[in-house]
Amino acid sequence: MNEVAKKIFTKIENSPSVMAIRSGLVMIIPILLIGSMCLVLQGFPIHKYQVFINSALDGNIYNLLNFIYNATFGMGSVFLTITISFCYTRKYSKKRNLFTAPLVSLMCFFILCGVLRTDVSWDALGVKGMFIAIVAAILASKLLLLITDATKGKLTGYSDGSDIDFNDAVYNIIPVFIVISIFAIVSTLITYIFNVDSFFELFVRVANALFIPLGRTFLSGILFVIATSILWFFGIHGSNVLETVASELFVPAIDTNIQLVANGLEPTEILTKPFFDVFILMGGCGCTISLLVAILVFSKKYSNRRLSKLAAVPMVFNVSELMVFGLPVILNPIMLIPFILTPVACFLTTFIAMKTGIVPLVISDVNWTTPVIISGYVATGSIAGSILQVVNIIMGALIYRPFILQYDKRRDAKALHHLKKLINIIKKSEETVSPVTLTELTDELGGIARFLTSDLRYALLKEDISIYYQPQYNNKKECIGMEALIRWNHPAYGMIYPPLVVQLARESKLLTELESYVFKKSISDYIMIKEQTGFSGKISINISTETLQSKEYMKLLEKNSSLNQAEEMSICLEITEQTALLTDNKIFDTLLKIKKLGYKLAIDDFSMGHTSITYLQNNQFDVVKLDGKLVIGMINNPRSFNIVKSIVELSHSLGFSVIAEYVEDKKQMQMLEEIGCVQYQGYLFSPAIECEELIIRLKKELGDHYEL
Repeated sequence: MNEVAKKIFTKIENSPSVMAIRSGLVMIIPILLIGSMCLVLQGFPIHKYQVFINSALDGNIYNLLNFIYNATFGMGSVFLTITISFCYTRKYSKKRNLFTAPLVSLMCFFILCGVLRTDVSWDALGVKGMFIAIVAAILASKLLLLITDATKGKLTGYSDGSDIDFNDAVYNIIPVFIVISIFAIVSTLITYIFNVDSFFELFVRVANALFIPLGRTFLSGILFVIATSILWFFGIHGSNVLETVASELFVPAIDTNIQLVANGLEPTEILTKPFFDVFILMGGCGCTISLLVAILVFSKKYSNRRLSKLAAVPMVFNVSELMVFGLPVILNPIMLIPFILTPVACFLTTFIAMKTGIVPLVISDVNWTTPVIISGYVATGSIAGSILQVVNIIMGALIYRPFILQYDKRRDAKALHHLKKLINIIKKSEETVSPVTLTELTDELGGIARFLTSDLRYALLKEDISIYYQPQYNNKKECIGMEALIRWNHPAYGMIYPPLVVQLARESKLLTELESYVFKKSISDYIMIKEQTGFSGKISINISTETLQSKEYMKLLEKNSSLNQAEEMSICLEITEQTALLTDNKIFDTLLKIKKLGYKLAIDDFSMGHTSITYLQNNQFDVVKLDGKLVIGMINNPRSFNIVKSIVELSHSLGFSVIAEYVEDKKQMQMLEEIGCVQYQGYLFSPAIECEELIIRLKKELGDHYEL
């Protein structure tokens, strides 16, 4: 059953519609955050504060907050319609309809809301109309793409001398007209058949018809909680849709209790409006303050914890939209059960506590923005009310806990899946020698690439990048050198594929900074290795053409040149063959300058496929490192074997040494030795290891020849 549930969840999560909805919700987080903060500042439940913001500067402070709120939260559904449609269309169309679809979706949203026909339609432009925004964005985008594909090649274009944008606009006239007409007809039928002014009003009427006949009972109370949570889960503002229900069933109850207490009598009504606001909807719908606590206490995901910290302040005042839309909870199958179960559990504990007299009944009407703990005391006039809130929050956090942990696992698995895709793109780029820009990808892969780039910048700032060393050996099994290799252990993704790290650094203009750090760290470790082991071999450090052209890096080489000679060090700078292909006369002069500073030069991944033999003829490079594919393939591929043999023979006549990489078994080593290649690097000898481990290894190998 668990596997079946996983398959269902995976199918839902990978649905293009759900992915577009989530991406669209994430895109409006800044808008929601600004709006929620304005709402909190407007409704801060202190009387003197309210008097101040309503009177200071003739009430313009309050008006300013209200303007910002109306421009953000008040238009939330408008923004969501645009972002969801854009995200959905982007997945299927790289160019056509990319901007047309959001505009059409927005028109369809206005049609469903009944804009300019009723007052309720303006409420639907805010968070109350989120569900309609989702429906309009997805259905309108799907219809537009479907109709566009169906009419492809059948509509006349005007390409002769016409502007491309004009041509696209003319091409879209009929598809746009059809989509808008369909929505207009459906909306008209709904208003005619159900005698309502808009699609949004239909929700309100249906809710009233279901609840009002039940009266104020335990059943109506628990159904009210369940319905509110379910509506919110699907993006419908449950509290507002059921506002009439609350007004007719539960608001009169608090008035009754207040009147009884004023007359010196005991309150009698358990189910009041503050009963739900204070003890059930703490932090907002779904008792999301418990979700906040669960994430902060149990979740290991940095992104979740960061979102929770952003959402914490508005949630203290029971504004939950940032958490609900940002995590997201909406349309998240893993969160459905706790999002409903937690409020139900809080309802039961609160009802029982008040029914048995453990906690007094609510006797005061409390503003819904009053912070938790304070609201419990104010509502009941007893500290028992605050204690009950704490109990409910802890209970809710424990309910959310397993689902949060499961959500973390699924997000990790999904993130690793996307990371593998990025790695495959890099590997394909390496194989085909075709450039790629990962951070400009428009899908989730581009988002992860940009996220990793930001983390790489921070890791470099904190020097949280590790350098591993892979030792190099000769045919006598003597360590003759080592290569410094970058290793980035990301807190969420683990070890990142090194070429991906380099690519991200290149795209974010961090490559020179990264390679400078690698150089300085490697030299520091190299000196320590020599001092502790007596090692006399060389150290190889990778460098790119971009960095070679950097004045700062050249200054770094000049600074270490004297140290190079004083310490009798042997430092070799490795340049990949593909990089060498891009060199010009300026780079040629730079290489000569580096040679004069006492550094050795090596060509990495050499296969005679790209690099001009001129570099070897001019004696610029001291070392040639064979392409690993040639070394791996030489056992079963005679052509690879012959190429390797030719390079080795060439090395004898031109005076450069050859190192074979990816030597993984003795047969490879024997074949290489037979043709005169006697320097190796690969898993047969050692993987890349940390500096401390290399020191221990060298001490053992050199123990007979070196005394500390």
